[in-house]
Amino acid sequence: MDWDGRAGSLEEQLDGVFSAGGDMGHSIGSALKALVSEPTYRAAFVLAYGHTPTTGTLRRALAAYQRTLVFNDSRFDRFYFGGDTAALSAAELRGWALFRTRANCAGCHHVLAYMSDGTPIALFSDQGFHNLGIGFQSGWMSDKGRYAVSRQRRDWGAFKTPSLRNVGLTAPYMHDGSLASLEEVVAFYVRGGTANPMLDATIVQRTMSAEEQRDLVAFLHTLSSEQLLPTARPAKQH
Repeated sequence: MDWDGRAGSLEEQLDGVFSAGGDMGHSIGSALKALVSEPTYRAAFVLAYGHTPTTGTLRRALAAYQRTLVFNDSRFDRFYFGGDTAALSAAELRGWALFRTRANCAGCHHVLAYMSDGTPIALFSDQGFHNLGIGFQSGWMSDKGRYAVSRQRRDWGAFKTPSLRNVGLTAPYMHDGSLASLEEVVAFYVRGGTANPMLDATIVQRTMSAEEQRDLVAFLHTLSSEQLLPTARPAKQH
């Protein structure tokens, strides 16, 4: 978990989120205090865990929710798993071919993975760490990346390969949010990243036309869950 892999589980990752300078902006203790003050949440925790909220059950509850955030209803899923040949346009199919071949995106964004119950999912990540040169300037990397955890020279400036699921909905991109759009991301990879002593061997300059780059971006948008698209309609309440 985390860009540098410092957390071994979702529960452990939450310790960093609820810390000084963490994403939530306050401690887990203050979050717990707010929960305990709410009768509805207090009752829900008693029902689920047999007692009022604690820091331990707060972590467990949040991690349990995060584990439900698995989507498999994108147009790509219909095409790849469902055999729906009409799910992708001609441009998107060209982008899919580029993704697997000349663009070599699949070199790090491995398509297929398996959930704990054996269900296949198109995760688009090798779960590894790679140096793309993001943050390298004037001979120095602004963030040490995986090296801060492993202390292995090969990990200097390396960050975890994210899943590409719903990538069209999660701008900005890279660990520091330095690229604003998928178009900028594709152009960055075509340039061969940012040269630095530990640049990953898979990151090399490539020749791709403007149309091919548009096709690749079009394909990446097919990985978005239709439940999350702005055009999605709320489910009817029964």
